[in-house]
Amino acid sequence: MGELIQIVIEKLQLKPHILIVSTNDSEEKIVYALLLGANDYVVKPIRNTELQARITVLLRDIHNKFITKIWLLAFSWVKKINSFTWITPP
Repeated sequence: MGELIQIVIEKLQLKPHILIVSTNDSEEKIVYALLLGANDYVVKPIRNTELQARITVLLRDIHNKFITKIWLLAFSWVKKINSFTWITPP
């Protein structure tokens, strides 16, 4: 599991949102996976409502980061526009 996370993040240079579903409930393994880059870790057996909630949270985080990036891009664009000196013809 740890090797897969490292390959995705380091070698492929991707930062996906990772939700691990595993039968391994070892605290050491869970902490290891989270520190390597997993966003969440669910131990089987899976409760459907809990899994849906965790996926909803991941999707909300993705949406919020996307909206924040758009807002920052728009803000920096407005700052550039405002730094120009506009000259109106006589």
